[in-house]
Amino acid sequence: MATQQTVQIPLLPLFAAVVVGGGSVAWALSAKSSASKQNKPSKMNPFTTTFDVKSGDALPKSADGKPCRIELYGFLPIEGWADVSPACLKLATYLKMCKVDYKYLPAGAHNCKHSNRAKMPYVRTNIISTAGNDGDKDGLTTIMDSNIIMHKLQTADPKTFVLDGHLTPQEAAIATAFRVMFEESFYWTCIVATRWNDKEQYNKTTKPTYFSDALPRFMWFFFDMIVRPKILRDSKGQGTGLMTDDEILLRAQKELDAMSTQLGTNAYFMGDRFCSLDATAFGYLGAAIQGDWEHPIKDEVLKRDNLVKYVERMSKEFWPELASKLEQEQGKKEDLQKEDSQKPDTAK
Repeated sequence: MATQQTVQIPLLPLFAAVVVGGGSVAWALSAKSSASKQNKPSKMNPFTTTFDVKSGDALPKSADGKPCRIELYGFLPIEGWADVSPACLKLATYLKMCKVDYKYLPAGAHNCKHSNRAKMPYVRTNIISTAGNDGDKDGLTTIMDSNIIMHKLQTADPKTFVLDGHLTPQEAAIATAFRVMFEESFYWTCIVATRWNDKEQYNKTTKPTYFSDALPRFMWFFFDMIVRPKILRDSKGQGTGLMTDDEILLRAQKELDAMSTQLGTNAYFMGDRFCSLDATAFGYLGAAIQGDWEHPIKDEVLKRDNLVKYVERMSKEFWPELASKLEQEQGKKEDLQKEDSQKPDTAK
């Protein structure tokens, strides 16, 4: 018999705040779940379990001579993927690419208590100067927004965190343009359209994936009332939510064609050496194919062989534990290609 989960609610039955923007989905919950006190071992809850990530190298000393620390505050691991959020997966991969160790904390373990923006990812570290930090007494500075985090780490320790030094100015400009496309357009045309705009996929996959380890099922209707409407309003404000399904699919196809063309036969997006764009690309393409979502846009990603193989290469290099899951996705891609080849030619 599984360990029973209880929910403690301090003042309100539930307080949920969701902020969508800057390429990330974030939330804060005032309800905290805890395992009931039984003598049986409890199942690990990915929503609340923290863990250390080893990337190969020890961090240098901070300015005050203490060992450097990085704590990554994410959303939720999913089926071997570091995080279900593309922005969180991006930042986790970036730290892996920099070969630094860090501690990962999912949303249920932190409830955005250090983030005045109630957004994820954010980090707390002593690598950055503590001037103007969040006021905690542990000497850690809170930094929010994945791109700002990367910029400040690169400024503080270029030798460890700069991954783009080999790019020419023109290549750096192209990389910036693709990063913006991933975060400000593809996020809405793929991730939000698949997980939140599509009501069937929201009920069938998004709610169980996001909430099954966070809240008991009888409380999920709060997310129907608060979370999804907020994201749909944001999507309409951004513009994608005002488009028809066919229009969103067309836009996603064009973006995927651009990505596939830029990648070509290269090992990485900007050639034979990885750069920070690859952390972004892996975060968003990985999020596009992860999980059990079924959607025409996900199928479009799986049809582009070089993009799928790119995710496989990146995962083997930085997240080898993903290999078996990606093999399953590869099988689905081959099935889709087989179905397309068997369709009658209507042009005759």
